[in-house]
Amino acid sequence: MDNITSQATHSIKPLEPGTLLNGIYLIDSLQGQGRYGLVYLAFDQQTGKNVALKEVCAQSSNHQSKFQQLEAALEKVQRLEHPNITKTLDFFYDDGRFFIVMEWFDGDSLNNAITYQKLSIAKRYYIAQQLISAIQHATKQGFIHGALSLDNIMINKSGKTVIVDYGLQLLTPDIDGNADVRQLMPMPPEDIKSKALPTSDWYAFGTVLFELMNKTAPFSNKSVNLHYQSKLSLAPIHKYNQFANLNPLLEGLLTPNAKKRLTDAPLIQQQFDRALTTKSSRTGIQTAALITVSLCLGILILSIVK
Repeated sequence: MDNITSQATHSIKPLEPGTLLNGIYLIDSLQGQGRYGLVYLAFDQQTGKNVALKEVCAQSSNHQSKFQQLEAALEKVQRLEHPNITKTLDFFYDDGRFFIVMEWFDGDSLNNAITYQKLSIAKRYYIAQQLISAIQHATKQGFIHGALSLDNIMINKSGKTVIVDYGLQLLTPDIDGNADVRQLMPMPPEDIKSKALPTSDWYAFGTVLFELMNKTAPFSNKSVNLHYQSKLSLAPIHKYNQFANLNPLLEGLLTPNAKKRLTDAPLIQQQFDRALTTKSSRTGIQTAALITVSLCLGILILSIVK
């Protein structure tokens, strides 16, 4: 394995447009800086398609070991296929720098969508529905995201939602008193103290669902210790949740007891449907159902035309 340059993300000089990597990928533009590194729009000269090229940056002293583990994880992640999970296509080293090639998804983060867009109840229902399907598929295949958050969930103008960064939780820095509590928001209490479990992604979905419906975080974000204690108590849920009927579902997802956590996808979907089919939101659910049916019909028509 090539030697990897151990640098913090902000210290890495972005690649210039027109740079050719691995003899295949032509850099178009820098799209942004994510949790794990820089993200570029690139052109795959072999397939003739745009791809997302992520330059991954390890920020720990044992970065060599981290990248070895990452390679093994990505080889498995390449087998993960679902319409709401971005496909990992390739990974390679170029001049001591590590890159992951993923399907290009023309959209914005769910964090930005919640902050800057007015999302109808119908659209929020559709987003949650897609996430439940994606997490159910991944966990059945034995994959744990381990760092699911509003920042690595993407949504486009039509409302299609995808999860990115499967396999990259290995690069998450060790948690200490100076950790960014915002990044700890989707993590269950056991992750803060140890390692991700198969139930962790459902807990993360609970925090995403809370913010999706309320535009505010469900827990304290003052310090790592207070954040941890807040998660153990579950106290803020009733205080902030504007959709009271969602409380049983949220409590089932966000319970600090991993063994009692709600992880059955059909039951989660059922409880979510029931919670939103109130007098105030029935119209939104009906609209969401129409959207879902329309999308299915559109896909069927396209398949017939082809």
